Amino acid sequence: MHAVCAGIWRAEEWQLTHDVDQTFSFLKCSGCSGSVSCMKKAMGTIGSLKRREIEEKKAIEQRRREKEEYVTNGPTRSSLEKVWKKYGADVCAFKQTFCGNHVYKLLHTRQRPTEIGFATFLLALGDVMKLCVSSALTECEMDELEDGIARIWESLQNCAPHGTITPKLHMLMEHVMPFVKEHKTWAKTCEQSIEAFHAVFNRLKIRQRSTVEKKKQLTLIFRSLLYLNQVAD
Repeated sequence: MHAVCAGIWRAEEWQLTHDVDQTFSFLKCSGCSGSVSCMKKAMGTIGSLKRREIEEKKAIEQRRREKEEYVTNGPTRSSLEKVWKKYGADVCAFKQTFCGNHVYKLLHTRQRPTEIGFATFLLALGDVMKLCVSSALTECEMDELEDGIARIWESLQNCAPHGTITPKLHMLMEHVMPFVKEHKTWAKTCEQSIEAFHAVFNRLKIRQRSTVEKKKQLTLIFRSLLYLNQVAD
C-alpha cells in the first residue's frame, strides 16, 4: 500500500526506497488518505499554479510594454531619436539601427552627462580603437594607446569588478602594448583582415556559383585567392 501511496508503480522504482538518499512523500502518512482528500489537495495545487501563471503573464505583459516604450515605437523612443539625431546619430534607414560611429558621436558630445559607469569604458574603448590603424604609430600615439588601455581597465574595475576576464581582454591588457612597442603597430595583425577575407571569399563564391562540383568550386576560389594575394603583395 505504501508503494501506491507514494506513486510507485514499477519494481525499479520500489528498489529506490532502500536508498537513503531518495525521498518519497506518502499521501496517507501526510494526512491525505482517501480519494476526496487527495483530490482536494490536487485541486488546491492546480489553483495555486493557475494564479501564479496569471501573475507571470501580467509581469511579462508589463515588461513588453516597457520595451515598446523605450526600444520600439513608444513616445519615449521617438523623443530619444530626435535628440540622438541632433548630435549626428541618425538611425540607419536601411537597417533601422545604429552603428559604432553613432555611439562614438553620442559619447563625445559636449552635453553628455558626467563620465560615470559604463560610459567611461565606452569612451576609453573608442579612444583605443581610433588608434587601430594600419600605419606605424608615433611615440605620442603609443602613449595615448597605453593610456586608453589603462582607462579601460580602471573603468571595468569600477563598473564590473566581478566580471570575467575574457581572452581578448587579457590580450589587450597584457600583450598589446609590448607588441606595439616592438612593431610600432597592432592593426596589421588584428582580426579585421580576417573579417575582410570573408567578404572576398563570398564574392568569389558568387562568381563560381555555376560550378556544380563542390571540390572544383572551392579549388577555383582558392586559386583566385592566391592570385589576389600575389597582386596585393
